Amino acid sequence: MANIHKMTTGGVFLSYQTTGFGTQSGSANIYDTHFGIYAGYHKNAADAYVYADYG
Repeated sequence: MANIHKMTTGGVFLSYQTTGFGTQSGSANIYDTHFGIYAGYHKNAADAYVYADYG
């Protein structure tokens, strides 16, 4: 995370998740990876966030 200005911030993120499902007759696994960028703005009681991800 980087403070671009005292009211703005920005950065990059990476996430990974594994989910498993199982029953008596079968099973499956889901592997999920995301990465992207984000930006935020804060002034008084107002907050705004924007992000873009791929995965």
